[in-house]
Amino acid sequence: MTEIHLPNGRDGYVEILSHVVVAGRPVAPRGLKTLDAGEVTIVLESPYDALPLHTGRKMSKRIAAAEAVQLIGGFSRPELLPASFERFKEDDGSFYGAYGVRIGGQLAEVVRKLRTDRDTRQAVITLWNPALDNVDPPRRDHPCTVAIGFRIYDDKLRTNVLMRSSDAWLGIPYDLFQFTQLQLSAAHLLNIEPGPYSHRTWSLHIYEEHLPLVDTVTTPKSNAFQPCGIGGVSARSVEDLQVRALAIAHRRDWMSYTESERWYVDALAS
Repeated sequence: MTEIHLPNGRDGYVEILSHVVVAGRPVAPRGLKTLDAGEVTIVLESPYDALPLHTGRKMSKRIAAAEAVQLIGGFSRPELLPASFERFKEDDGSFYGAYGVRIGGQLAEVVRKLRTDRDTRQAVITLWNPALDNVDPPRRDHPCTVAIGFRIYDDKLRTNVLMRSSDAWLGIPYDLFQFTQLQLSAAHLLNIEPGPYSHRTWSLHIYEEHLPLVDTVTTPKSNAFQPCGIGGVSARSVEDLQVRALAIAHRRDWMSYTESERWYVDALAS
């Protein structure tokens, strides 16, 4: 098991890609040529600045905001995502593996458990559902994430994510962002500082078609503002987070947004 320790997702993205290129082995799941580095744990010392903006590759703030706001808010709004996601939809237009729907009331239970017992090891969200995902024929959109765990350690909220699969080009930038945004939002509710973020995957890979693009990525040329979750001091419960997330998704002007929430509103409009 390889561990990659990085200051944050933005400044460490080049190292993630380089690791796959150096350590990856050729495989072909579903007949698609892929370079796979196997089991890897990525540790971000800080959950802030997780999105690799200004690194030379095209990142979509809209996708980042859409995925994170649905995850935090516990809902699915397929219309928030661009047309490139159409191929993952079921015939009824839904995303079978939508994270927000699968989380349901689990985030509220995580916060309740951590408030009741700061040392609990039971603050876990499960996304892979065997009743839904160990089925035949498979659906078009199964979750890549297995579980999300939270723990207070050294008076900071740590988050650990377990993935069955992580695409270092298409998925990792947005996954690191949405899960650290969830961590930061939960930290607001618990009135505690966020700690390191750990992202363990059973397969860190890049598809062959994207390998020529790796050389276009460089260290960041700007440290532009990135959001630090939803809620801030205004949120007191997961229900508050959900109300604010829905307001952001619908870009409702009546809400008094924090600076971070305004970033989301602007990103979804881009």
